[in-house]
Amino acid sequence: MGFRFKKQEDFHNGFARIASEQIARATREWKNSDRAVAVHETRKCLKRLRALLAIARPVLEPQAFRAENVKLRDIARSLSVSRDRQVMLETIDSLMRDATCEDAAWLKRLRELASREITDAPAGSVPNVKKTAKAIVEAGKRLAALEPQASGFDVAAAGFERTYRQGRERMVELAAAYSVEASHDWRKRVQAHWRQLSLLAPAWPAYFQTRIALARQLSDALGHEHDLAVLADYVRGPGVAALDEDGVGAVSRLVEARQEALRQQTLCDGRILFADPPKSLTKQVRRYWAIAGEWPKAVASTPRRAGSNRKAGAVLALSGAPGQRVAGSPDKRLAKSAAPGHARKNVPEES
Repeated sequence: MGFRFKKQEDFHNGFARIASEQIARATREWKNSDRAVAVHETRKCLKRLRALLAIARPVLEPQAFRAENVKLRDIARSLSVSRDRQVMLETIDSLMRDATCEDAAWLKRLRELASREITDAPAGSVPNVKKTAKAIVEAGKRLAALEPQASGFDVAAAGFERTYRQGRERMVELAAAYSVEASHDWRKRVQAHWRQLSLLAPAWPAYFQTRIALARQLSDALGHEHDLAVLADYVRGPGVAALDEDGVGAVSRLVEARQEALRQQTLCDGRILFADPPKSLTKQVRRYWAIAGEWPKAVASTPRRAGSNRKAGAVLALSGAPGQRVAGSPDKRLAKSAAPGHARKNVPEES
């Protein structure tokens, strides 16, 4: 089962099941012999667990929530150093694609320096395999002991609304006064929101798939903008060992141009994603879950013919089966994931 609640189970039970599944997955991913993949996939599991905690936060004992959230955050941070170095190389590579020959030469010198730093990284900056494995297992035991003090959709309602409201507020703050820190904080809220959308997707897969696609697109753009900010600091700091004044200026201009384009894109996407008032969106999602729970299982899982109602398309089909179009998407790129040949099975898997 993917990272989502089931229509045929109480949310209270779903919380425990999903937490257990993600701990098992993190344990499995951490054993991957490719350490870069192990770090990346394990960190994603930890982010899913924190999104799950956040959606249930208002119905969890406050002290228990805070303690477990901090512990999961600390495990993820212990893995971030090695991941951040790899991201730096990927960011430099992304700039090379649009660079002139002269600018590409500067970027190549910068990349060589960053690569050497990865190779020469001190042993203490590499995650301890056994220590991390033990921390994940212990987190699983603590999560199993958590008891949401609610049932049904109430387990998720207030937390979902809270996360969405925070994302909306961060967007408004960022539009009024940009800062790297504010952009990074907004991204964390966007990531939590789209992971929580994944949790709730079975209520109406096709509808949620469109929202998830937009949220992931926004998260990726904000993430790339943050990576560029980190690179800009590196260029003006350790990067001077590989670049002279002209090189620093050339790379900085490339970074700033890319950042400006991304800022315009993110605010546009954000206005669409966060268009609904928080209470209104939460009420909608609650109704979708109530209706989905009333449908006979056989009907809810039966694929509809996309051609049977071209105006409504598959968006109105509760099953959201593969091969159906998403009508009325705010961006044609977002409908691609639900188009024939691109759709995932029934509910899009969170990653």
